[in-house]
Amino acid sequence: MDVWKWLATKLHGTASNTTISPSTDFDCVSAYEFYKKSLQENPLGWCEWHLNIDDNDNAIKIAETFHQDFKKLNLSPDMKDEIDTICQTFSEFKLPKKTWDQIKSNFMQAREDKDPSLIIRADTMDQQFTSRINNDLAANTYHSLILYCTVLNCPILAQTQAYTEAITSIFFHPKLDKLLVREKTVYRGAVLEDKKLIANYKKDATIITTTFLSTSTERWVAERWCNTPSDNQISILGTYNIKNIHRRTALNLGKSSQFPDEEEVLILRYVPFTITSLRWENDGRRMEICFDEHTDY
Repeated sequence: MDVWKWLATKLHGTASNTTISPSTDFDCVSAYEFYKKSLQENPLGWCEWHLNIDDNDNAIKIAETFHQDFKKLNLSPDMKDEIDTICQTFSEFKLPKKTWDQIKSNFMQAREDKDPSLIIRADTMDQQFTSRINNDLAANTYHSLILYCTVLNCPILAQTQAYTEAITSIFFHPKLDKLLVREKTVYRGAVLEDKKLIANYKKDATIITTTFLSTSTERWVAERWCNTPSDNQISILGTYNIKNIHRRTALNLGKSSQFPDEEEVLILRYVPFTITSLRWENDGRRMEICFDEHTDY
C-alpha cells in the first residue's frame, strides 16, 4: 500500500526519536527462521502493541494518513479477494485443523452472506489465531517503519503484509459502521515478562497502536488477565479513554464476538493515545496506566 511508503518516509526522519531501535547487524533473510520460531515461544510484548513516538505532531499525522488511506478503499461486496488472501495465507500457518476449519467456515459464510461481522466472530474464536495476527501486525510495523524493509527484500513482509492489510480493510467495511465506538472508556490487562518493555513510557508521551487491541468495557474482565503475575513478572492494567468522534478508533464486538459476556471492544490499528498517568503498585510489580485518545482530527 502507498501508505506504508509514506509512513516509512515520515519515520525515517525521526527514527532516532522512536523508542524501538533496530540492530545495526539485523538481516531479515537470516532472521526469518528465528522469527517463525519466536512466534511459538514468546508472547507479544507490550512495546510491540504500541509504537512510542516522541514527536506528538508527527504521531498524529502518521495516524491520520493511515486512516485516510483505508477510508478510500473500495471493497467488493463479498470481500472475495480479501478473504481469499487471508485463507490462503493461513492455510500455510499450520493452525490445528479443527480450529482452522471452524474459522475458515466463518470466513466462507461471510463471503456468501456479504457480512463482515462474521469475520469479527472468526477473529474472536481462538487465541492462537488472534495472537498470530497481532504478532504479524507488530512485526510488519517494526520491519516497515523501523528497519525500512519492503515486500521485495523482506520475507517476513512478503508473507504477512498482504493478509494483515486485508483483515484491516475488512474492519473498515461500511457495514461495520454500526459497531463504531465513540466516547467510551475501556480496559486491557496483560502480564509482562520484563520491565524493560515499558521502561520508556512517561506521562504526556504519545503512543500509536500497531495491532488490534482486545479491550473490555468491564474492568473486571481486564483484571482477569493481570491479577496473578509470577515472581519475576509485571502486571499491567491499561485504561483507554476513547474520545474521537471522527476517527475509526474501535469496534464494539458485542454479540458478534464468540464471547459476548466479555463486552469486548476492539481498538484498531494506528490510533494515537497520550499517556496521562502511570502508577506503580504492589512493590513495583503492577502498573496502572491511563491513555487518552488524541482528538486532533
